Amino acid sequence: GLRQVGVLRGIARTLPVARARSHLLIAGAAAFFLSMSFPTLITLAYSLNGSKDGSRTYVILEVMLATGIVVGSIIVGRMRNIGSMRTVAQGLVLTGVLSVGIAMSPYWLVAILLLFASAGNPIYSVANLTALMDLSDRSNRGTIMSSRFAITQFALILGAASGALLSSRVGPAATYGVLGAGLVGLSFVAAILSRERAAIVPATE
Repeated sequence: GLRQVGVLRGIARTLPVARARSHLLIAGAAAFFLSMSFPTLITLAYSLNGSKDGSRTYVILEVMLATGIVVGSIIVGRMRNIGSMRTVAQGLVLTGVLSVGIAMSPYWLVAILLLFASAGNPIYSVANLTALMDLSDRSNRGTIMSSRFAITQFALILGAASGALLSSRVGPAATYGVLGAGLVGLSFVAAILSRERAAIVPATE
């Protein structure tokens, strides 16, 4: 009731902030595609190595996933211009391209690709959060960050449901191909936005 209205009002106040709008929309779209992998990874594990070894395969893939996230977190901390749309694009394209590779690879290669693909997640996520922190001030930072949380959580619900449905219809490998292609397309959008901002900044100086 009242809480829902408050969240919607916060988002409505945040979206008109031009500097933050693109980052919020990118965050929502990325959360949608990334969350498609949540239910898909389980079915992928069983399809790769047989139903008898599916649980063990899933554990191995989850370990690779977590390791990649740790590696990506270390990498992004050493990158320049962390809070830029260019860094967002780099994280998204890394995860997207390798997710497409996962869709076409055998078991042993899937584990390796998943390790590197998951490294792109913290690169994108930290860059996106840093950008929103830099673009906000004391008067609207709380509203912007809570709006991001609400948008991404809603996108996670839709993405997980879509991933489960798609995986049951076309299979987990094809689903990884779809989410990977979606992330690659989103990285192109982020790259275009990065170039536009780079062109605007000198013009305003």
